[in-house]
Amino acid sequence: MDVFLAACKKIFGCAMLFSLFINILRLTFSIHMLQVYDRVLTSCNVSTLVVIALAAVVALMTLAVLEWIRSRLLIRTGVEFERMLSFPVLDAELRMASALHKRPDQGEIRGVQTLRGRLSNES
Repeated sequence: MDVFLAACKKIFGCAMLFSLFINILRLTFSIHMLQVYDRVLTSCNVSTLVVIALAAVVALMTLAVLEWIRSRLLIRTGVEFERMLSFPVLDAELRMASALHKRPDQGEIRGVQTLRGRLSNES
């Protein structure tokens, strides 16, 4: 687990940076409406409305791209996490089941898949 976290430190840093900008860009609607009420309604200037609307569209497109990139980063990290942990967990589960002479339970493997889903933000 420590090896995984050390290997993914840069990816998590990038995801946090993307999250920072995503959260700032989520204020686009509020800022857009504030600007419309403050600048457009008082001056009745259509060109101001067009510029504000274009700025909002650019911000929302940037938001969509950053969300997509962050999602891809986290999904790939989650898949790598599952790949690194699945075999050791399955091996330990099978060894325990054979030592206890019982049928193997797949709860631990489901736990790894659940952790991957949480890490990948799929749930």
